[in-house]
Amino acid sequence: MLDNILSKIQGTFVGVALGDAFGALWENYSLEEILNLTSGKGLSEGSFFSGSVIHKTTDDWALTSAVAKSLIRRKTFDPVDLALAHCQAYTKIKDEILLAEIKNPNFTARSPFGKTTTQAINSWQKYFASFGQKGHCPNEPIQNEPKGGLGNGVAMKISPFVWFLNVSAGSSNQRFNDLLIRFCQMTHNTEEALYFSWLFADQLTLFSHNKVYGELIFGGNSCLYSWDDDKLIEAPKDLLGKEFLHSDLSRPLKEINILAQNSKKNFYLAKTSILLSLLLAYRNQDSFKQGILDAINCGGDTDSNASMVGALLGAKLGIEAIPKEWIALVPEAQEATTLGTQFYETFYSK
Repeated sequence: MLDNILSKIQGTFVGVALGDAFGALWENYSLEEILNLTSGKGLSEGSFFSGSVIHKTTDDWALTSAVAKSLIRRKTFDPVDLALAHCQAYTKIKDEILLAEIKNPNFTARSPFGKTTTQAINSWQKYFASFGQKGHCPNEPIQNEPKGGLGNGVAMKISPFVWFLNVSAGSSNQRFNDLLIRFCQMTHNTEEALYFSWLFADQLTLFSHNKVYGELIFGGNSCLYSWDDDKLIEAPKDLLGKEFLHSDLSRPLKEINILAQNSKKNFYLAKTSILLSLLLAYRNQDSFKQGILDAINCGGDTDSNASMVGALLGAKLGIEAIPKEWIALVPEAQEATTLGTQFYETFYSK
């Protein structure tokens, strides 16, 4: 039997890879479109997860694995090495897209990564190519373009970093928050990204410790959240160095629940996507399968949402709860399992 922590780390990593790969096929579809294509039933294990289809991951797993590899390689958080890992992952996917276009002239692909992450990577590439004379130094917070830095680019890759924080920060909430801020500001330097990345990290920690109490959730930073009372977790006052107030954050979770049933709404921004992912993970605490299916059936940013749900449920239930037949459909799942073992041996094995 696997060590419980090893199983949870592997479950987290594999959960990201599977959610990303399965969700990628349905990205940008709305709930209504998914229902139309499935005779009104929505996706189910039998109708979707066919053994004849091999599923490929996208940027969600590429960046998650880049974070894990950097942490393992350096045995700590090294922003310069992490930036290099981002650049390497970006180049690899670009090369794969170029090869696909050569093989199939009709093939068209979107940008490998999100706009905000791509801008940060481009700036780091200039920095490395010019030996620090141009571009942006990874040790300094990035400056996002207007209306940039509002998406899921941090939360979708943060899972290995959260497992690292839970060892390196220990019981110090201040160190947990300080390191999280530095990690987030490498690519997404906005209040929205920072708050929701913290929220996801806080909740992933709870899932990994099985401290999920149904209606009441006690966060790692001594925050209280009640789904029934529609109250949002309050970020620590020192997280941003000031009182954190934002009108969008007062939105009751009841509204997010309604959004999840509304075919005209898609989930791409951190302020809706992460809340949706948490909602679905709490609804499906004992079923990895159903959590992933629900995330995809909501439509929108299905790969990122399903990967976040996969991380949460994988952290809670461990790799044993993930169907082996699902793992067999995603080539990168083996890499995720191996990385989980290496990560455990680097930070948790005594």
